[in-house]
Amino acid sequence: FIETENFETGSDAVAETRFETPPELERCHVHLSSKLLGKGHYGIVYSGIYNTDNRLVPPCEIAAKSFTNDVSNPVQAREHLFREAAISYQFQHRNVVACIGVVSIGEPCLIIMQYCKKGSLKNVLVNERRPSSELGPSDKHRFLEYALDIAHGMEHIHAKYFVHRDLAVRNVLVNSLDSCLISVRVIPKMNMNSNSAFNYPKLAHLIFTVNFFIYPWISHSFLPTSLSLIHI
Repeated sequence: FIETENFETGSDAVAETRFETPPELERCHVHLSSKLLGKGHYGIVYSGIYNTDNRLVPPCEIAAKSFTNDVSNPVQAREHLFREAAISYQFQHRNVVACIGVVSIGEPCLIIMQYCKKGSLKNVLVNERRPSSELGPSDKHRFLEYALDIAHGMEHIHAKYFVHRDLAVRNVLVNSLDSCLISVRVIPKMNMNSNSAFNYPKLAHLIFTVNFFIYPWISHSFLPTSLSLIHI
């Protein structure tokens, strides 16, 4: 799944990196619902339940991703899907969406991912938009926690020698505990050019700034104080 030759062999840390293979899950344990969680250029995501025969492991909600039926190149789409699963499986962190495994035997092919009940951070912030005069200390602390969750998740991804392709509020998910988890879209760090590089303050700015159209209700006075508390 992972093209390890894409890494710079001169780095001892990269050369010693161990890549884990996502497990094959039995299709009979994956029960998809009709609830559509999202749809992109080639992928489609449904909610579902993963339930094994092990009574010690309770059923859990999942997000199951596959490619759409109208893709022009199913073979390429399948390869892309499993490459994404392989990369996602390298990250085990409370602020990164977990890949549970894959279903590659039979059709449709599936990536089984951790389910985040509240959806994207973008939707959470838009749905809760209100005047800054109505924001209290608890709201400001919550926004800071969002930024810290994202920073911690990105720190873990970078520690594995990967860089995110498209870190944006639409690609950050929020679970039932109101914690942020990064939805992984990554490529090897050594292959990134300068135009693709991401810096943490940029996303923190998107969360807190009054200039971004989603968050006009965040106070200017809160922004400098909040960012000074984020240690990266």
